[in-house]
Amino acid sequence: MREFSNREKEILEILEISPDDFEDKKKLELEIKKKYSVYKKNQPKPSSSSVPKIIINNKTSTVEHEASVGRVSEKQLFYLRTRGLSNDSAISLIITKNFSEILSNLPLEFAIEARKLIEMNLSKHN
Repeated sequence: MREFSNREKEILEILEISPDDFEDKKKLELEIKKKYSVYKKNQPKPSSSSVPKIIINNKTSTVEHEASVGRVSEKQLFYLRTRGLSNDSAISLIITKNFSEILSNLPLEFAIEARKLIEMNLSKHN
């Protein structure tokens, strides 16, 4: 049997294989493959999650996480209504503006359909 490098010895130790238990190289290789497939199958699948937390000590600020979905701002609605837009048009403008970056990256036909779906959904809730 040949000498193993330190890295190979670490791998054999992780797989719980002692090369001294095998008289020939072929049987050792088969055992390594078998143990490695079991080892790999038992490894947890990678995953991630996040829970955003924002701590604000200023009581007069309104702060939201970028991934949050909140109410349409009354200040924005007031501003747009003073410029002559109806309430529904103002809400539609604010919401489509918030999705504009996403919509601009879609192919044209999908962006048009997505915009129609947003407007249709808005008309249902008004």
